[in-house]
Amino acid sequence: MSTVRMPAVAGQFYPDEPKLLQQQVDRWMEVPSDPAERPDPLALIVPHAGYLFSGLVAGYAYRELRGQTFETVVMVGLSHRYRFEGAAIYGEGIFRTPLGDVEIDAEMASLIMRQGQARHLPQAHEGEHSLEVQLPFLQQILTGFRIVPILVNDDSISNISSLAVAISEAMVGRSTLLIGSTDLCHYPTYSEAVAADRVSIDALAAYDSDYLRTTLSTYMSQHPTPNLHCMICSTAAVYATLEASKLLGGKQLKILAANNSGDALQGGHDQVVGYVSGAIYS
Repeated sequence: MSTVRMPAVAGQFYPDEPKLLQQQVDRWMEVPSDPAERPDPLALIVPHAGYLFSGLVAGYAYRELRGQTFETVVMVGLSHRYRFEGAAIYGEGIFRTPLGDVEIDAEMASLIMRQGQARHLPQAHEGEHSLEVQLPFLQQILTGFRIVPILVNDDSISNISSLAVAISEAMVGRSTLLIGSTDLCHYPTYSEAVAADRVSIDALAAYDSDYLRTTLSTYMSQHPTPNLHCMICSTAAVYATLEASKLLGGKQLKILAANNSGDALQGGHDQVVGYVSGAIYS
């Protein structure tokens, strides 16, 4: 009997009714009438908030996958509630959503755990939304894929380097996609968020984790802003995605879309969260 990780935020972050969920996701992934020719992405950067706030931005990334196939999608996200060293993998079993079950690639998960500081820690994934909210998009745009869910909150250079090497060595030569899950700033006013997110997005587009790390630290120290808790909430997931994708041959990161919760019909402007999506190409 496979271990089933039940959905934790269905009905909260996204609809729990399958037909409505499919309709929402499909609408956000609609391809423009004249899509530009571009290479297939090696990795994606995507937000992880409630769909009514970040679904549109996420859709810009996931529609890059239309017509593609992958055996395995490696997903790296932030553990918001559970603290641990290294990285936490859900190493076997199934992730369930209202759209069905997605199997864990236990072989690839095992490879990553053998090569790095990651370990099987399913309790870290219980209740966590940063990876769960990616699955309905993947289920609608891909078929026949498995996943390796990885959570991390230690963004130290040593931990990121170890995880990036382990991920890239497990992925190389396989039909795989890498996803890094993050939101941007928390929780300044709308205008302050626009300014902070512009800095983060420009630094992210440079596709250099050291430069990004320095830029975020410098801005936070030189621009004290009320309620600006962070510039990028999942720094560890972003750094790991940048480093692993470079090891896999990534050459360019393109920003696809960005906005913040104040742009949503339901959002206010007093305290907002920022969102960005991007694609990394080889």
